[in-house]
Amino acid sequence: MQITTITYQDELQPDGSVRRSYSDGTFEWRRRLPGGRVEWQDSNGYSGIDESLGESFIKRTFSSGQVRYGREQGYGRTAWSGGSLVTVNQSSLEEGWV
Repeated sequence: MQITTITYQDELQPDGSVRRSYSDGTFEWRRRLPGGRVEWQDSNGYSGIDESLGESFIKRTFSSGQVRYGREQGYGRTAWSGGSLVTVNQSSLEEGWV
């Protein structure tokens, strides 16, 4: 299996939201919702909700209804799509953003 790694950096915005910049050129705007969920929309026109399922699992639900699952690997790494995609956090923001 070929693994694709994409890095990202988070930038806290004045309104408390976060602008996430991915190394593939995609940008994502993220806002925390009550209950710990995170609403997001990206520069490719996609949007949805991320939520922690506990035990290091993350559920990403797209506004289209499509669902993807990820698992935090530690050290700012999250494996998606059965491990074929790994995102790596290179930011210095405080812990807690999904």
